[in-house]
Amino acid sequence: MKLHIANGDAQLPELQSLGLEGRIIPWREALVDGPVRGALATEDFWSTRKTFVEGAYGASPASYEKDIIEEFMKIIHIGSWNDIVLWFDRDLFCVVNATFLIYHLRASHAMGTHITWMLDGQPLELTRDDLAYAAQMWRAYAGPEPRELERLINKEPAGALGFVRDAYALHLHRFPSVDTGRSLVEETLLSSDDPQPLTQFLREHNEGYGFGDVQLERIMNRLQPESGSPVVLGGYSPTSDTDLRWDASAKRLVAV
Repeated sequence: MKLHIANGDAQLPELQSLGLEGRIIPWREALVDGPVRGALATEDFWSTRKTFVEGAYGASPASYEKDIIEEFMKIIHIGSWNDIVLWFDRDLFCVVNATFLIYHLRASHAMGTHITWMLDGQPLELTRDDLAYAAQMWRAYAGPEPRELERLINKEPAGALGFVRDAYALHLHRFPSVDTGRSLVEETLLSSDDPQPLTQFLREHNEGYGFGDVQLERIMNRLQPESGSPVVLGGYSPTSDTDLRWDASAKRLVAV
């Protein structure tokens, strides 16, 4: 049977209108936002995400179980699908979600399932090397040491997944700058002279990020003086021993 994984509920009408063979399951998580605890979808991983999504998005634990975890278990059930198609774009939001799924779908591929990434209406059938590259990028994003992700971006050949490398490279720009202590997104929002800076960002600067209103509003809230919330990016949280900043001139992360 064929499975199509939609990039959220908003994409469902479009895919349903195509008369696709097989089943369509929407992926509703936003793993680009908030903490993740390790690459593997363990009980601790889901507990961390459930707590975050409840606080940031207002989702109840019961709805998270039903809309995310139960659907995830259907997606990764080995033997259920002969073909899996990922309907995700090239932006950071989509790439983080897609590489998480790929990390957990490698076992199905090893058992003969074909996995395709649909980009701009064109199918990219993923090879074993593609899957390995995507999986290691997700593993590094979800790990506590972002400089491993930086190493992969700079050193590992991306093959057909250059867009995955580029998206994760943009993730590094989300780290606070060594010069200002604010990320590139934060600087862009603050420098806007538009009375609606979120709307302007979505219109002019969001193509590579793929953020929604909620993610940008959370960034704006973090800029408030009373916020005091640390920057948590994927599996990384700053500590007294590892406070990393983005050095734009050197184009790398540095410890401060």
